[in-house]
Amino acid sequence: MKNQFFRGLIENFSVPVDATPLADGLVPAADFDKTGVNQNAIVVGSTGCGKTTSVTEAKLLHTFNMSMVVPIAKRIIAEKYKQEFAARGYEVNVIDFADASKSTVGYDPMDYIKSPEDALELAKQMVESEKRAKNYDPYWDNTATALVAGVILLVKFNAESSGTKPKFSDAVKLLRQLEYKQGDNEDLLTINIMNLFEAAEQRDPDNPASEMIRTVASLPARTAQCVYSTYKACMDNSISESVMDILERDENVRFDSMGDKKSLLFVVTNPFNQTCSRFVNIMYSQMFKCFFEKAEASPYGHLDVPVHVICDDFACGTRIMNFENYISIFRQAGISVTILLQSESQLKSLYDEHAATTILNNADTYIFMGSLDDMTVKSVSRRMNLPYDRVINMPLESVMVKRRGCIPYIGHRYSLYEDPLYKKMISAREERKAAVTENNKVG
Repeated sequence: MKNQFFRGLIENFSVPVDATPLADGLVPAADFDKTGVNQNAIVVGSTGCGKTTSVTEAKLLHTFNMSMVVPIAKRIIAEKYKQEFAARGYEVNVIDFADASKSTVGYDPMDYIKSPEDALELAKQMVESEKRAKNYDPYWDNTATALVAGVILLVKFNAESSGTKPKFSDAVKLLRQLEYKQGDNEDLLTINIMNLFEAAEQRDPDNPASEMIRTVASLPARTAQCVYSTYKACMDNSISESVMDILERDENVRFDSMGDKKSLLFVVTNPFNQTCSRFVNIMYSQMFKCFFEKAEASPYGHLDVPVHVICDDFACGTRIMNFENYISIFRQAGISVTILLQSESQLKSLYDEHAATTILNNADTYIFMGSLDDMTVKSVSRRMNLPYDRVINMPLESVMVKRRGCIPYIGHRYSLYEDPLYKKMISAREERKAAVTENNKVG
């Protein structure tokens, strides 16, 4: 029986209850008290298997009370759901990395830099956007990280000293100007903007920017060139012109407010722009940290409004810093995630074995929508207690669901277009379009 041991299944959809569609006829509430399991889910399926329709849109359709962050590659999805969520009382925003002019808000990493440690985390995320060989010397990354963090802190210090708002775009512009030049000693190189750090030090000898830059201010020529190459590559691979357009916007998303009121944020990405994907994961790092810190600061230890984040193409960008630590404590903070993967091996290629296993183990729901990846098929075979050939030959449109405490379910993937809520939403949308057309005729 498909319902065996599944708790909290919803039968009456006329009541607006947050739910997580898993398969046709298998729609449990998104509520730990009703289901007994956390709301983290791993979804694995090859490209084109229907993850966006049967998982992302299905989750959107059945969300009424929690905030959501939803990445999409097709802008039409945002257009489809914006008015529906506005009618549900949501504040709806869009960050469009494919076309910044279509964004309602921007994103500025500088808004979340409260300490030198925050600057170091951001710089490290930028520098480590490139995968390294196993024998790569971490010294180059560590030194380049200090260099980038020093510039970020310099921009923050100068802006706050003059009573203005620091902007990350100013740090990017300064980083793009930065280069090493010959110093007084021909064997040493120094950065060409050192005078800016010296001016900051004159105003405040203990400012964090000057302290950070001392380690890289003067380096042997060969060392300096290697550090410069590392830093330059990270800039080229993390900050594209489309990202700069987002950074330059006047009004920015405030992740902390998403835990206070019902909010929906669409993040539109270009699937062909890897730089964009890397920066989105950098944004996710700060976002999760912000959510968790806000929950920690609450007298109850959790967000007033729960937040669910859909992580599409989770392993295609750069590593989300500390994610394997955060996911283990998300539930008590009122945070949950749906992680979309093409294969488990894809996850393990970006995170080390321990981190990848931790991420997989902290999701109480595993949805398999088909794959030819040998590692994934073997894992699903063990997880579902099914023969290898049955897993790898699973029919198209089918789905396997394993939930903690429940026997595996095999059936048809969720049919979004047959959902009464979906039909009602589309019908209302067509009625609005018809009314606009009629008004235009009368006008």
